[in-house]
Amino acid sequence: MKISERRQGLILGSMLTVCFLALTATFIVPIIFVLPGVIVESIASHVVNNDRYSNVGKRTIAILSVMLAGTLIVVLLHIRGRREKGMPVSQGRTILLLLLLSFIIHPLGFYIYWGLVLQFRSDGQLIFAAIYSFPFSSLAFPVIGLLMDVAGRKPVTAPVFKENIDGS
Repeated sequence: MKISERRQGLILGSMLTVCFLALTATFIVPIIFVLPGVIVESIASHVVNNDRYSNVGKRTIAILSVMLAGTLIVVLLHIRGRREKGMPVSQGRTILLLLLLSFIIHPLGFYIYWGLVLQFRSDGQLIFAAIYSFPFSSLAFPVIGLLMDVAGRKPVTAPVFKENIDGS
């Protein structure tokens, strides 16, 4: 399917959102996408005092947020660099970049959900909260796709006006 390069990120991000919303019903896909957050949580538990486990959850959210911002900046600079060199950004590359970001976005959505809705309470069924948070975090991909499209556009330069020597 040929997608206009001008709106490629938005369209593919929207399609990925629809796929993720459909995959929510499988129960296993949301859990798989949230699992990388457990690694970050393990790191956070060694860095912060975990007498109140909410401290670990808050630190995990902070780490995942920094990871998302850093990865998103690298992705956007990568796209801008390719376009400035006159190289296209293929649909496959766009999908790959969006999937890379999904392994940060979905865990971040899960931990935000855990904090806001469950107040960082833990129980044996906590991993199933991934099923509830997954559709909400899936809504981020059209926005990220739009950012990718904007990053890939040629910068608009201001017109240069030449004045006459006599100032008229």
